[in-house]
Amino acid sequence: AGWTGAIRQCLLLLMLNGIYWLRAKTDEGHLMRDPAYAAYSRWVEENGLFSGDGRRLAYIAIRENKYFVLLDGQESKEYDGVNLHSLRFSRDGKHFAYVAVRDRKHFVVRDVQEGKAYDGGLDTIFFSPDDRHLAYAVEPGAHTRWVLDDRECREYDSMANN
Repeated sequence: AGWTGAIRQCLLLLMLNGIYWLRAKTDEGHLMRDPAYAAYSRWVEENGLFSGDGRRLAYIAIRENKYFVLLDGQESKEYDGVNLHSLRFSRDGKHFAYVAVRDRKHFVVRDVQEGKAYDGGLDTIFFSPDDRHLAYAVEPGAHTRWVLDDRECREYDSMANN
């Protein structure tokens, strides 16, 4: 046995992994020939959001004119609207946030907790690089302010874009 046996076992595992890789590629090709699967795949790609590590999936669904977010298969509360472009995972994939609308009020939902509701729109939602903080811009009227971890910052006439 010794070294030659270990090398032989490694080569066998490598061949087995190659077979599984080829099978996965072939299966995906076959599945894409099914119009229903291909349509679903395109829909998820256009409307869903995967976490950075690919382990979590979030997307917006509609039922009886109410919107809700599905995160890892779990439904959120129902809303009058959800901003598709606001869906955000933290870099580590542990946190998730989005902008929702109820009774014409906009608010951020972070890890299923609803934040303060605003009359104006919410924009530019993002997590800090260390994933500990969430910030977004609020435009309640003619002025703009940032909100950091549910604390409102000073109001400005406008914000500059970098």
